[in-house]
Amino acid sequence: MRSKSESESESKTRQRAVEVLASHLPMDRRQALSRGETLPSRSTGAALFADVSGFTRLTETLGRTLGSQRGAEALSARLNGIYSALIAEVHDRRGSVIMFSGDAITCWFDGDDGRRATACALDLQRVMSQQPSFTAADGDEIELAIKVGVSHGPVRRFLAGDPDIRWLDVIAGATLERVAVAESLAGQGEVILAPEVADALGDHLTSLERRTEDGQRFAIAAAIAPPPKRDPWPPLGPQTLPEARIRPFLDPAVYERLRTGQALFLAEIRSVVPLFLSFTGLDFDHDDEASDKLDHYVREVQEVVQRFEGSVIDLTVGDKGTYLFSVFGAPVAHEDDAARAVAAALELRDLSRRATAIVDPRLGISQGRLHTGPSGSPSRQTYTALGDETNVAARLMSHAAAGEILASDRIARAAAPWFRFRELGSLALKGKQDQLLVHRVLGSRDAAGNTSSSDDVLVGRRAEREQLSRMLRHLIAHREHTTIVIEGEAGIGKSCLVEDLLRHARTLELRAFVGAADAIEDATPFLAWQPIWRALFGIDGLDEVAAETRVRNVLKILDDDRSRELAPLLNPLLSLDLPPSSLTAQLYGKPRAESTRDLLIALLRKFSRSQPLLIVIEDVHWLDSASWDFVETMVYEGLPLVLILATRPSTAASAAPQRRLYELPAVSRLQLGPLSHAEILELVCRRLGVIALPESLAALLRAK
Repeated sequence: MRSKSESESESKTRQRAVEVLASHLPMDRRQALSRGETLPSRSTGAALFADVSGFTRLTETLGRTLGSQRGAEALSARLNGIYSALIAEVHDRRGSVIMFSGDAITCWFDGDDGRRATACALDLQRVMSQQPSFTAADGDEIELAIKVGVSHGPVRRFLAGDPDIRWLDVIAGATLERVAVAESLAGQGEVILAPEVADALGDHLTSLERRTEDGQRFAIAAAIAPPPKRDPWPPLGPQTLPEARIRPFLDPAVYERLRTGQALFLAEIRSVVPLFLSFTGLDFDHDDEASDKLDHYVREVQEVVQRFEGSVIDLTVGDKGTYLFSVFGAPVAHEDDAARAVAAALELRDLSRRATAIVDPRLGISQGRLHTGPSGSPSRQTYTALGDETNVAARLMSHAAAGEILASDRIARAAAPWFRFRELGSLALKGKQDQLLVHRVLGSRDAAGNTSSSDDVLVGRRAEREQLSRMLRHLIAHREHTTIVIEGEAGIGKSCLVEDLLRHARTLELRAFVGAADAIEDATPFLAWQPIWRALFGIDGLDEVAAETRVRNVLKILDDDRSRELAPLLNPLLSLDLPPSSLTAQLYGKPRAESTRDLLIALLRKFSRSQPLLIVIEDVHWLDSASWDFVETMVYEGLPLVLILATRPSTAASAAPQRRLYELPAVSRLQLGPLSHAEILELVCRRLGVIALPESLAALLRAK
């Protein structure tokens, strides 16, 4: 039995883990959740935007002088020490850090007329002025500084995104646009107040000078007298926030590491691919449905990014539109992260083009060594990626034309085997001394090296794709059986949906095995299974002698001699001619069919233990009776694999077995209907290579 002290120690460790998880939520959101409340969707108060400079250079210096891991540890200690001091000031004025944008923070002071936020901004400058400069081992001296903007007015507060992936806490509206303008006018060490804040403070404000932007006069704040009293947040007691309420606010991979006490292993300086996507078209101040539109769009973006095993890190609403920041290579890395990011970017561009509320999608991609890991303080932090290449990707996004994807030269070289680029020459980017060679992403290459356009991307079927994507992720995580029947009329898009699923499976490094029934040979036993079993045994391309040797070697994974003696029963599935054994020579009729099914089930059970299996059979309505029986047996046995069956609505021959299949509890049914008018027009546009059709032609197509 465990001692009382051991139980208490485990309880404290668990509570500390929950506190770390909760720190990824804004303080006002945490306070509301602890009371069982939700935040109002509209609110009035003051916004504060603070941008810290010097972290990018510090990241590069520490990585160069100390190495990746020690450099990451040293940077985390320095960065989080500064953030701890800054965030403590925000919380001490009852403000909340809503979002981190690179090395900047956006804060909200609910109900404030600007006094608390201005006092906090001046406190932040005082804290930064007390931070010593950093001298690296090679003598490089780096000084960190901050500039701050403050505005006042109404905002929208809401959550966007899929809670199964991650909720993003959003604050939006013209008030956020003005605070971004204020910060952009500030120099290092300055606090700039938007006109409405300076006017509201009146004689209480001591200002140094005024700066004009678009006819509005912003003030440089020097002091506020008398300063408002500090009003810190009330402490949250232990166990006030159940872990289940916290989970939707964190990326699943980050959540799992934090939950299991592996926060230190998240901090690294590693090769990462940052991707920025900006867009406009949402009016948060006047359109009551803007939050729903953004939520719908963010969910679609998350689905695309996660399919390529990237992570959506931040969503920022500012004066120049809204942008999403995603990374590939952290916290989960792959050798082809550059290609994954480009593939995702192409889908995101096309997704944005057909989203009715989204205008002017622009994307930028780069790759390089970034500091990844928790950033912030023990009381408020986030998982992010900081460094020069993050800034480069953001600058490329800002230079891109509407509907354009710009990539750095490093991305173009890394992804060249899979994608085609057009070199645009060198650009001078803000914050970069040297010009950067830039490329436009054009499309993907097929196996022969030819380019394919976004016409290959599936049009529509969002709900079906999401369901299939969740099913693949569930298979990888839990190894549980799932059967999904994709049903639809001929030409409705079943094969396109299957091909999209197979592309997704390849991005997840999941092996897929595909077969198809045939109308002419619908009486041939196990015809649809032949390519699947030949691939499972790995005998394609082998001569008959080598194939037979290979089959007998693979059968050694079975535990009993009897099963291995049944090898000749595999002849119909492997297109081989193994000689009968003494056992199989005695099997006829029903005993032979049952022994064949038992052998196949035993083999699939062994194969699926070593790797998750995705098995796809198309044109199931033409399956032979032996194949139908085996499908039903697979479902009954609950083998840890995913089985996808694409079929037309039942015919006279397939009605009975399809009906039996649909009655099984482990079977889901996806019935495909026709595309919507908007999706049909999108498909036509893709075939024609245009963004939109003249309305007269679109109306004609809708009518036809």
